[in-house]
Amino acid sequence: MADFNFTREARTPYSECYTILEDDSTVGRIDIHYADNVVHATMTVGESLTTDGIQELIDRVSEEILDAVGIAIPPALAVGSEDQLLATLDVRSLDGWQAEIDATDSRVAKALQEAVARLKKDDPEAEMTTVPVRRGTLSTEADVEAWLDEHGKKLKKAVAKGPVIVK
Repeated sequence: MADFNFTREARTPYSECYTILEDDSTVGRIDIHYADNVVHATMTVGESLTTDGIQELIDRVSEEILDAVGIAIPPALAVGSEDQLLATLDVRSLDGWQAEIDATDSRVAKALQEAVARLKKDDPEAEMTTVPVRRGTLSTEADVEAWLDEHGKKLKKAVAKGPVIVK
């Protein structure tokens, strides 16, 4: 397994760029761009990295963060027949499945915090901020504009200091 490390090149309120190092040699770059509720990432690598190496890199980044907070992809369920369904429920009851579902939100929040901690490791001066947002129903374009104005100011101020978790 390769030993990948990441060094931040730049950060703006809406994007970050990292150099990818393998055993202290540059093998690529990751550009991350934040847009609304979507995060876009582009990874470019040199010819020395094989397709398997690229997949290993992608898997490593994803797995490290998810493992750190206890999020795992559940095994495929066998429910094609009554016997399979009963065997599956013997392993984990419906209440057990519901407990897993209920825990997802807190695990995702921990994943976000872990991602921010990894960013902070590269930039110890960065200040992690949690910004709460007002929840409610927006009925008109004016409501949307007012909400965006209210929260946009808070988020821009916070992201200038470092990574932000929105709650």
